[in-house]
Amino acid sequence: MLCSVALPPPFGLIHAAETEQAEFLVLKMTDSKTAEFKLSTRPVIAFSDDKLQITSDEISTDYPQSDVTEFYFTAISTGIEEKVNPSTMSFSYTDNATIRISGSAAGEAVLYDANGKLLQRQKVSGGNATINVASYAPGVYILNLTNEHSFKIIKK
Repeated sequence: MLCSVALPPPFGLIHAAETEQAEFLVLKMTDSKTAEFKLSTRPVIAFSDDKLQITSDEISTDYPQSDVTEFYFTAISTGIEEKVNPSTMSFSYTDNATIRISGSAAGEAVLYDANGKLLQRQKVSGGNATINVASYAPGVYILNLTNEHSFKIIKK
């Protein structure tokens, strides 16, 4: 490992007018898409070999360093009236029961257990998908967004 950066503790929610905002780590990619990670999940960035790895309380994923042009912190509206930027994909798994994806160009979200067994297929409609994992035992799961990226989900 060449370098490891631990991010600050969670900032919680910021209430402004009638919309809520949350603090995020944002990765900007060479194709202008972004990946967002809520700071309340305590993401840690590690640089190893040619990869940038993000590990948090709920997810572990990596990106080729050559695909990431920059990373920064920002407050993003999480209100219902928020319009999703088509070049931004966001992912949340905060209740240990529901995986929410928005802004994805994937046609399908596929969930596997740690042994590679297919558990669920969910069509991504309008860039959004919700996968319920409440009935699954604690453990490690892999979420694959077809033609996009895979995420390691840690269910506690």
